[in-house]
Amino acid sequence: TPGTPPRWIEMDQEMDHVWRLLTMEARRKPAPDLDKFTELALTFYFYWVNFGPLSRGTAACGYIAFFALMLSIDYEVITSPPEGTQVDWPAILTPRPSDFAEEVKPWVHPNRAKTDVLDSLPSVAANISSIRQMIEALNAVYLPMPAASRRNAHICA
Repeated sequence: TPGTPPRWIEMDQEMDHVWRLLTMEARRKPAPDLDKFTELALTFYFYWVNFGPLSRGTAACGYIAFFALMLSIDYEVITSPPEGTQVDWPAILTPRPSDFAEEVKPWVHPNRAKTDVLDSLPSVAANISSIRQMIEALNAVYLPMPAASRRNAHICA
């Protein structure tokens, strides 16, 4: 079952292995192999969905991670799943990640497109220089600094 400590260890090992392969493929020069990277990103999603509890939001977070992985190599998937398809169910119901990747390949592969969408975003390093700003960015809110703290603001900056 997904909720036992031995299962956690197994899934951690699988996801860690896939993450290392994704990282190596993303760094391949002159460019990653798009088909191989896509299969690895789908494999990561497969393990995410199969490890996560069947609760609201888990599959959606994994799906967002899949899109983020694709964006990390400057590709986006420019379509939604076919009508009536929930991507998590094929992942849950297939025995192996390669089976899952083959099942979604007909609609994922033809809809990958090179993108520069991330190039227009501001540099994180140039705009976030303190732990406070990191927290504000992650929470997407501005936390006003109390007057007493402003005197020591240079310590965190």
